[in-house]
Amino acid sequence: MNQILSAVRSSFRARTVAASLLLATALPLAAIAAPEGELRIAVGADATTFHPHVNSLPVGNTVDGLVFQQLFRIDADNKVVPALATDYGWSEDGMTFTVSFETGHSFTNGRPVNAEAVAASFNQLLDPDSGSIYAGLYASLGKAEAQGEDTVVFHMAEPNGHVLMLLANSAAGIIDTDANAEMGAEYGRKPVGSGPYMVEEFIGGERFTLVPNPDYKGARPATLERITFMAVPEDGTRAWRCWRRARSTSSTGCPRNRSRPSTRWIPPR
Repeated sequence: MNQILSAVRSSFRARTVAASLLLATALPLAAIAAPEGELRIAVGADATTFHPHVNSLPVGNTVDGLVFQQLFRIDADNKVVPALATDYGWSEDGMTFTVSFETGHSFTNGRPVNAEAVAASFNQLLDPDSGSIYAGLYASLGKAEAQGEDTVVFHMAEPNGHVLMLLANSAAGIIDTDANAEMGAEYGRKPVGSGPYMVEEFIGGERFTLVPNPDYKGARPATLERITFMAVPEDGTRAWRCWRRARSTSSTGCPRNRSRPSTRWIPPR
């Protein structure tokens, strides 16, 4: 159990930059207007997949947090708070964890994010034969069962007091398992989620681009018209690009190390 807790905490620390970007690009509904402007980010590590069950890179975690919805999330104070979840609780013996969540959401292909979809997503995450690299970390969740349209029940394999931390991790993003089965490996490059953004373009080794999900109905809609991640592995090249852009824009951030991406804000025309 201590090893599981340590792994989850390490994963949370690796998501600090991701959480900052999430706050900047998806804000509470009352706080924002229509999406405008573009954010360009130079990253040192090129993403190979955005499938939350397979991805292990921080840049992929950032994308997953924008493309997929979750039952719980990490807020600006690094605390676990409800995302889609509206109520949750334990059985007396600690072997059943029940979560009720908002309905009315859908994946970008139109399929509903209902209890059946949520349970299927978690059961695939828990299945090592699916290729999930987090099956061991999440094994204590046992099996997910849909109840009605808005409730999922986890029949625990063993008691675990850190379930909320696990469910707030980006690996717990809700995927469309039917689309995953239909698309195969392509799902990792053009994932079907229900979050505020969707992947418009993925060019391996070069760049990938996110745009607002026009069908998103949540409380944290997109604030930017476009987010472009550019793969620039060499530190000197990223610094040079940053310097060059600084000559033509008043807002440019340059990284001191690989853990901090270079960013450029492009105001709306």
